[in-house]
Amino acid sequence: MSTSRLFTLHQNLRDNPAFRSFGGLSWTEWPADALNGNVTYLTVYNNQLTTIPDHLWTHIELEVLNLSGNLFTSLSPEISKLINLKMLDVAHNRIATLPDAFAALTGLEYLYVGDNGLRELPGSVGALQALQYFNATDNQLTDLPDTLAALKNLVEVRLYNNTFQTLPDWIAEWINLRELHVQRNHLRQLPDSLGDCLNLELLDLSSNQLAALPEGVGNLRGLKHLDLRFNALTQLPDSLGEAASLEFLDLRANHLTEVPDAVFHAPQLKKLDLRWNQISMRTLAMQEFEQRGGRLLL
Repeated sequence: MSTSRLFTLHQNLRDNPAFRSFGGLSWTEWPADALNGNVTYLTVYNNQLTTIPDHLWTHIELEVLNLSGNLFTSLSPEISKLINLKMLDVAHNRIATLPDAFAALTGLEYLYVGDNGLRELPGSVGALQALQYFNATDNQLTDLPDTLAALKNLVEVRLYNNTFQTLPDWIAEWINLRELHVQRNHLRQLPDSLGDCLNLELLDLSSNQLAALPEGVGNLRGLKHLDLRFNALTQLPDSLGEAASLEFLDLRANHLTEVPDAVFHAPQLKKLDLRWNQISMRTLAMQEFEQRGGRLLL
């Protein structure tokens, strides 16, 4: 997974003399010598910095840059000089817009821009075609630019705590996507194309406003974990039973009065949580599911 690869990257760089870590030091300004010499790994997370010194952008050797948890309000277009960056973390700041200069960071694999109050993403993010992990949680995003369809190496995307009402029709262009976290948005419907995300293994749609699922959800042959808690579902498609790898299905706190028998016949299903719905009796399909060793919570 992308997170383990990131850990390996960090470990390798920590053994490098060009590793600099200044996290949690309550800095309000940068010490004069913080950027002396060669720097490939720089982290200044959880300080109280408000400005980024111009000479930071001259360190083109940087591979990992963590500026999270500060008080930055903008990023200079000069960030385009950091052409060797593999990981950039600017989460938990006050950055209202991202510069178009992001388009130059074509080697970037991990990008964190969460908790900044972003209302939109620049189309230039679509140029980051090496990107594997993208985190834009806790913002005010309502949609994604169409250029992001080009990010075919994405493995994990986290967009929770935004204001999306639907997902883009082109989402199946993310052909390597394994995890999609879009909980706590305003989702009212899902595109049929979601069913074409064939490598998806984890899908978190909890705490939205979904009343129905597309029939194509049964095509998600790699899906193992589906979280639909706290939505407004009144029915489920029979095709959900065709999700060949589905192991955990969470349907708590919806408006279901019944579940199609086909769902209980999903071949790998181990746990189905139906608590806080309006289902009053156990069906034969439920009993058979439990007899096969499945865990059913009503």
